Amino acid sequence: MNDTAPSRVRTAAGALLLGFLLLTCGIEDYIMLEQIPESNITRTDASVGIRLPPMPTAGYFSNFVIYYRIYLSNSLQSGIISSAVLGTINPTLLSDYNALEPYTRSDDSTSVTAVISTLTGRNYYPLESLDSSGNNIIDRDIMYNASSTEELKIEFGLSYIGGEYPGFGAPLLSRAGNVRLMHRSTGSGTFTIMPSGDRRFLVTPELLGTVPSTTVNHDVVSSSAMPANYAYMALYILAEGINDDLVPIYSRPTFVGVFLLQ
Repeated sequence: MNDTAPSRVRTAAGALLLGFLLLTCGIEDYIMLEQIPESNITRTDASVGIRLPPMPTAGYFSNFVIYYRIYLSNSLQSGIISSAVLGTINPTLLSDYNALEPYTRSDDSTSVTAVISTLTGRNYYPLESLDSSGNNIIDRDIMYNASSTEELKIEFGLSYIGGEYPGFGAPLLSRAGNVRLMHRSTGSGTFTIMPSGDRRFLVTPELLGTVPSTTVNHDVVSSSAMPANYAYMALYILAEGINDDLVPIYSRPTFVGVFLLQ
C-alpha cells in the first residue's frame, strides 16, 4: 500500500506535465485565428457579401483564403440555395458538406488542425486571381487584413466593363475598390483546366462535358449524366497564418454558400 500513493502522484504529475507540453507545443495556435461568423455572410442568388473581422497587423495572421469546388449537375436550383437541395444538385456536394460541417461549428470538438487536409482531401482548392504580371495568385490586396469596413463581395454572372478586365461573365471578387477576376486552381500544376488555357469560372461545353480525373479538371465533380447542363460552386472561407514554429495555422472555415455559375 505504501507504493500506491506515490504511484498515483507520479501519474497525476505526468498527466499535468503532458497537458502543459500540449498547451505549449503550438497545438493551441491552431485556434488562435478568429473564425468569420456565419452572421457576417449575406447571400443572394447571384452574389455574396462577407464582412471580414479585424485581424492584427502583427502576429500570427497572414490573410484570408477561400476554398472552392465545382459540381456539375442536371438539376436547376434557383434563388438562394439551401442545404436541403444539395443532394439534388449533386450527391457528392451533400457528402462534402456533411463532412466539412463539423469543422465550421465553433462549439464542436473537431480539431481545426485537420481542416486543410480535409478540404484538399475532398479536392477543394484555393481561389486564385490575376496579378498585374498575369500570374495566378491568392490576392493579398483583397484577402489581407480587414481593417477596412468594406466587405468582401463575390458577384456571379455579371459582365464587368472597363478597368483592368474588359467584359466577361465570370465571377468577380472585389473589396475596397479592388476588383479581381477569380481564377481556378491547377493544384500547383498537378492537373490541367478545361477549357484549355482559360482559368475563369466559365460555364462552357468543355467544362460541362469533360469527365474530371486526377490530371484534368480535378477541381470539378462529375454529374451522374454527362454532359451536364449546369455547374455550381461551393465556397468556404478561413483565416490562415503561421505560428512561432513556422507551421501554418488556420481558423475554422465558414461556409459561404453554393452558387450557380452562369
